Amino acid sequence: MKTPILLAWSGGKDCLMALDHLLDDPQWHVVGLLTTITTQFDRVAMHGIRRDVLHAQAAALGLPLIESELAYPASNEVYEAAFAASLNAARAITPELSHIAFGDLFLDDVRTWRETLLQRWGWHAVFPLWQHPTDILAHRFHAAGHRAVLTCVDTTQLAADFSGRDFDPALLAELPTGIDPCGENGEFHTLSYADRASVTRCICNAARTCCATVVSSTPTFCSIRFRRDCFPVRNLMRHARFVPRHATCKDNRPTRARYRTADMRLLLVEDDRMIGAGIQKGLHQDGFTVEWIEDGTAAKLALEKNSYDLLLLDLGLPGIDGLDLLAEVRRTGKIMPVLVITARDAVSDRIQGLDVGADDYLVKPFELGELSARVRALLRRASGRSESDIQFANIALYERTRRVTLDGESVDLTPREFDLLRILIEQPGLVLTRAQLEERLYGGSEGVESNLIEVYVHGLRKKLGTGLIKTIRGLGYMATHVT
Repeated sequence: MKTPILLAWSGGKDCLMALDHLLDDPQWHVVGLLTTITTQFDRVAMHGIRRDVLHAQAAALGLPLIESELAYPASNEVYEAAFAASLNAARAITPELSHIAFGDLFLDDVRTWRETLLQRWGWHAVFPLWQHPTDILAHRFHAAGHRAVLTCVDTTQLAADFSGRDFDPALLAELPTGIDPCGENGEFHTLSYADRASVTRCICNAARTCCATVVSSTPTFCSIRFRRDCFPVRNLMRHARFVPRHATCKDNRPTRARYRTADMRLLLVEDDRMIGAGIQKGLHQDGFTVEWIEDGTAAKLALEKNSYDLLLLDLGLPGIDGLDLLAEVRRTGKIMPVLVITARDAVSDRIQGLDVGADDYLVKPFELGELSARVRALLRRASGRSESDIQFANIALYERTRRVTLDGESVDLTPREFDLLRILIEQPGLVLTRAQLEERLYGGSEGVESNLIEVYVHGLRKKLGTGLIKTIRGLGYMATHVT
């Protein structure tokens, strides 16, 4: 039996490489991520990565994210208390947990401190990258299909214009003598991402400057707006062997119906890189968010873990054939429209595709304008379906009418109960503190009674079942599978 393990998560390349190693090691079963947020900045210290970006990464990886919040500055005692509370929260979710992994490579004093601290609480530290040569790790990171961007640099060691650059072979070749290829001496920190085009679009007036530049050890954050669609499963977890299974994040992820073009999320499955890049670019220009995957196996995994408004499907795919993938989509009950795009132009092929479950069939070559028009038509047709805005297990939530059903039967909720339910089931498996919930519900208004969240949680449990919301003692609440 595999041993459950938690992973310390900063959002950068080292923790992603550590995750790689853990998932390849038959001894470990990764059950969650733990991160520390600096309250004043709403970011991870040093890396400068925003909280919402960490949430997007965790969602793409299919792992729950446990957050430890610290004000700046914080004493060692305050840090240790927050760290201990976070570990207790993780153990409340997975009681058999006693191991946590770190991406440290060489700092012996840091390792000794972590091990000593954790032993006091009955935990064990694991260091899957320990003393691995950083030049080899750096090149393996890129070769494995992972991507990262430098979020900050220490300008006493490295020129400021390295900030915002991709962590790739070209950058490694340009690093000055004495700079560690993985930045292990604090020269730079990184953000792991999936879609570079999305990252570039989200950097406000700073194509070469990203998140933070460290000048004399003082971080100065620039205005960055990373979108959630920077982190599809495609590159953060590129291969099937990298995709972990976790009960709270596999079957119970909510699905949401979207009605505005700008909100539409499409999945493109196309193994021809020239065609795929052209379709993705063209539909992006028409306002759609397009996640592009190049093989059928990875597409099947993405469809299991995410919700899409429309599937664009080539048939001749590596891994799983397009028709087999389409049959699997319909067998599992997914009702999203599917547009087949293929070079198979025989009438018998079209009939077979439509009979298996395609909503439309477009033969290559085609004009991008026609493809976009067909996508819009399918989405207009689908928007008339009576599906819920958010579906979570046996609960359906309809935002426009503010109605909730349990197993198809209407349930009367107060306005605050409705809002709290929506917040929780939009992020299943994610622990939200009372302060976070109050901020979402009341917008930071003062004079909120201290026990109101508990009152609303009690009401939701009474009306929707005690298994819906789990209390993580000392930390907050999270949505779990309804029992």
